[in-house]
Amino acid sequence: MDPRNYLTLILRRWKEIFAFGLIFLLVSAAWTLFFAQTQYRSTLFFTVAGENKGISLYEDTRGADLFSETVQGWTKNPGLVAEIERITGEKFGISGRVQESQNVVVELSADSEEAIKKVSEETLDVLKAKVNEFNKETNHTFTLAIPTTEYVTEEPGLGKNELIFLLIGLIIGLGFAFLYEYMADKASFEHQVEEMLGEKIVGKGKEMLNF
Repeated sequence: MDPRNYLTLILRRWKEIFAFGLIFLLVSAAWTLFFAQTQYRSTLFFTVAGENKGISLYEDTRGADLFSETVQGWTKNPGLVAEIERITGEKFGISGRVQESQNVVVELSADSEEAIKKVSEETLDVLKAKVNEFNKETNHTFTLAIPTTEYVTEEPGLGKNELIFLLIGLIIGLGFAFLYEYMADKASFEHQVEEMLGEKIVGKGKEMLNF
C-alpha cells in the first residue's frame, strides 16, 4: 500500500488523534498533581568483611563473598521486616542486592522523612545484630564494614511520565483512526477502490478516489 495513503489519513484525522493524546496527558497530569505522593528513599551500602584464623586469605575472601549472599537473603525475610516494623512502628519497603563481591546495597522506602531515617537506622542495627548472632553460632568474625546511608527525597512533578502518556495517547488515537477508516462504509484508500472496481487504478487519476 502507498505510504501516502497513511499520511493522508493522519492529516484528515489529526484532530481526533491529538485529542486522544491530550486526554491521556491530562489524566496523567491530574494523577501526578492530586494523587502522587512524595517518595522518601534511602540506600544502605556496606561491605561484608570477615577474618577467621587458620585459613588462607583466599578462603577468607571467598567466605565473605558467600556470606554477602546470606545478608542479601535476610532482606527478603518477612520476619526481619516485621521485626523492624514492630520496633519503629513504621511501614516500609526493602530490597537488597549484592553489588560485585562482598558489597551489599539495601534500598528502603517509607512515607515520611522521619520514618525513612528511623527505618534506615534500625535496619542497619538489626542486620548487624543478625551478623553477630551468626558469628556466635558458627565461630566466624564477619562484620558489616564501612556502612554508609544516603537519603533521597523525590517530589512528584510533571515531566517524563506525562510525555510517555502523551505518546501512548497519540498511538492509541492513531490506531482508532485507522480502525474507524477501515470500518467506515466508504473508500479511504486506493486498495479499497481497487477492490470495489476489481481493477488497478494506478495512473487513472486521483479523481477516482473522490467518489
